[in-house]
Amino acid sequence: DWMPIKTIAEDAVATEFRYQGLVCRRRGPFTAAKPALLWERRGAECAARTGTVEVQGADYLLVRPGGSAEFDIAGAGGGRRRLVVEQYALGAERTVRLAGSVSVDGHPIGELAPFAPFAPFAPLAPFAPLAPFADGGKDQTFVRELEVELPVGAARLAFAPAPGAFLRLARIALLTAVDAEAPL
Repeated sequence: DWMPIKTIAEDAVATEFRYQGLVCRRRGPFTAAKPALLWERRGAECAARTGTVEVQGADYLLVRPGGSAEFDIAGAGGGRRRLVVEQYALGAERTVRLAGSVSVDGHPIGELAPFAPFAPFAPLAPFAPLAPFADGGKDQTFVRELEVELPVGAARLAFAPAPGAFLRLARIALLTAVDAEAPL
């Protein structure tokens, strides 16, 4: 006596059932050993702009005083996250201050400290003129990282320049925070 032989369709159903069981199994808390990228956009890929905001080239978004830019982050999940903001500073613009604020769904979550060419991560006085670029006026990309707590269901990430300042957004990324529970 032979066992009944399955058809291809019956075998496919059984295999799909087994794989769904394996994939959907909760295996306990999993902590991220290194940050996982959840969301990433170029500055020019904003979802909404208000005020004086313009796209520069293929990647950059210049947000002038009084303007703001919003990005759609629906689906990025809630919890502790690392927000990485890359800005682009033009060497010829020695007196332009690049600084601003970040909010999620209208609630402030952090500040982007002013960029200072001689000390890239040192904050400046509110209206301090910038010193000449240390490298002879070359264009520079600089990065600010913020540890933020996102509410579950967060939908919009907004950037606005500080009073008298600008933002030139090159890239924005949202990552899991190290040692935060990773999404399953």
